[in-house]
Amino acid sequence: MTRNAITRTPIFIFAILCITKQFLTDAAMTCGEGTFLSNDTESCECDTRNITCSTLTNNVARQFDTSSVYIGGLFDKTGFYWGEEIFNMTIDMLNDHNDGWHDDILSDGTEIKSLVVNAACDPKVAVPAYWKLQTEWGNPLHGIIGCRCSGASISVSRIAGLENVPVVSMSSTSARLSRVDEFPSFFRLVGPDDYRGQVGALVSLLTHLGWNRISVINTETDFTKDLAFEFGNLWKGDIAYFHTVRIDSDGAVDAGSLDLALDGVPTENPRLNSRVIVLLAHHQHAFPILQRARERNFQPDTIWVGTHSWTDRFFGDSTQWMPDIPGYIGIAQYRNRNSEYQDFLQRIQAKQRQLRPLTPVMEFLPDYAAETMVDSILSLAKALSSLQPKDRAETGHIVNALKNITFSGVSGPVSFTAEGDRANPQYMVMNFPTNTATEWVNVGVAGITPDTVDIDIRAICWASVGCNQATAPTDTYPVPPNAVPLWGTLLIVVISILFIIIALKYWRSRQKKTRLKANIDEMQKKINAMQNIDNELYDLDQQVEKAKRKQASLLLKRADLQEIPSTWTEVEDALVEVNPHDEEYWDIHDKLRESMGTAWISKLWRVQNMSLWTYYSFHKDRLTRNGINHNERLVWHGTSSLDPSIIYNDQQDGFMMQFSNKGLWGRGIYFADESVYSDKYSYKPPTSDMPLTAGRCEGEEDEREMFLAKLLVGNMIFIDRDESPEKAS
Repeated sequence: MTRNAITRTPIFIFAILCITKQFLTDAAMTCGEGTFLSNDTESCECDTRNITCSTLTNNVARQFDTSSVYIGGLFDKTGFYWGEEIFNMTIDMLNDHNDGWHDDILSDGTEIKSLVVNAACDPKVAVPAYWKLQTEWGNPLHGIIGCRCSGASISVSRIAGLENVPVVSMSSTSARLSRVDEFPSFFRLVGPDDYRGQVGALVSLLTHLGWNRISVINTETDFTKDLAFEFGNLWKGDIAYFHTVRIDSDGAVDAGSLDLALDGVPTENPRLNSRVIVLLAHHQHAFPILQRARERNFQPDTIWVGTHSWTDRFFGDSTQWMPDIPGYIGIAQYRNRNSEYQDFLQRIQAKQRQLRPLTPVMEFLPDYAAETMVDSILSLAKALSSLQPKDRAETGHIVNALKNITFSGVSGPVSFTAEGDRANPQYMVMNFPTNTATEWVNVGVAGITPDTVDIDIRAICWASVGCNQATAPTDTYPVPPNAVPLWGTLLIVVISILFIIIALKYWRSRQKKTRLKANIDEMQKKINAMQNIDNELYDLDQQVEKAKRKQASLLLKRADLQEIPSTWTEVEDALVEVNPHDEEYWDIHDKLRESMGTAWISKLWRVQNMSLWTYYSFHKDRLTRNGINHNERLVWHGTSSLDPSIIYNDQQDGFMMQFSNKGLWGRGIYFADESVYSDKYSYKPPTSDMPLTAGRCEGEEDEREMFLAKLLVGNMIFIDRDESPEKAS
């Protein structure tokens, strides 16, 4: 039978944890040559008997063989079916210093060693894959190339950032990854999904074409909802209509929701409607939406505008469902065709002929991400090459070197912004001209500002208008003139209404004056009575304020005399992050896992609140002076839907009864010895599209927060579940 102690004695907040429930397999780890698996750190450590991998004493950093650098590939092998081949061939060419391709990189004899692990475009697969590279490979990890998808990159880069391991992605575009404070070691060869990337390019294109009124239809996915949010923040024109189309559980577009979206477009009201519709969707959702619009003969002259998630994508074997001139237009990731691209392609083709002579070679690189993958590897290799061999073991030096990288790459000019994004990203402006076409047509380029847009208007085909037009169609429709009013009838009606209104106002004015005079005396009596009450309340307020000042003065005096915990930093009132290297971190980790064996700490803070500590210490000493065993314990507490910051930022009480709910034994503040009990009431932190309290971690879907607190239990009573709750009173 479960029993829980109930108390009303003071509590001091000891720590707040942000934990992630993640099942981790206990598969045996294998370490590389010259290393062994440490039982203390649960990771591969240097064997001091090996000359190429040694560990110094007194916490000095491990020293590894500087004749090699280690780069891991972490991406979706299914989505990037070509990825591992291009990755390995690029590494091989960099290690060959006699082939004329970047022979100056690591020309001191350093060899690049690499290993590709499947990230599956899924954070739950990517994070264990990263730890496999970091712990089981048995080598110091100098950098990661990946991930393909933003969700996987977010999870991996948050962990890698704690160790300053650089992560260079070829295709992750989430705007959240630009937060340097959260992802300090993340870089990418693409722009983010906001004003600094494709949203900026999309708005620049719309502005360049002279459009000021548009409609927006987006699908119900995290990617497109973030795009819609960023687009709404940047777009300064009118939005005639906005609708979100639901996605079924099987990943298909919900037919009813789509029809509702098309029905809602104000096609019957030219004063509100727009010819231009921005469609924010992945290609597997965009194409069914466009096909359904065609089946319904929806607004045939609509100009559908897309982002790189469906622009320049293959429609399939049949495009006969399209109108004769679809006129779809949008932006896509820039595909470079400079001399660096041609040189690399020829080298890849030569290697493919050598390795598999009976198989056709690539006619061109299969995707823009293939070009950016090569430049991701080059960026990391150039950063390593710029450092002395002895400095490469400190990954922070590699991160700093990446910030200064600049070169002409396979995907175009490469350099990074202060946020780690690709500087000055460009996008192709693409047009799908006719239903007999098999490919999109490149009609120009667009940057993130209107002055960087350069397109050939005559090369664009427009729906219901045609091709070779000197200007783009307008975004609005002609508005018909208003019908001539019946002035005579209208004038009589207006005069009659005015007469009635004036007569009613005169009668009501007389009535109001009569009632007003009768109420003045009564109101004066109430005012006098209220004045007397206010005077008494003022006297009481002065007494209360005087008592509060005296209480505050005494607490300050006590604070100056009492000791603070040894683990506190110099800054007393703060939310201090506890580093995994601190012993305190692992003490709390062990206590958490006493009842939650598969949980792990993603972030840990120490609450340093001098006011609450003084209040806590006062009551602890009072119990001791009165001969009562204060019975101090470390207990767990979940706040359910209440933000923990309300508790740990309070300067008087900390845990407050007004925020408590009625439980099994009545209304009170409940604590538990076992973390698994409080986990049921743990707080789900806000996600990326919500404002965050300073100092807290940003939550993922499977992250929760709860307190580990010091509790003065004092004298206890134990109550079985089948006993009357009256005993607790």
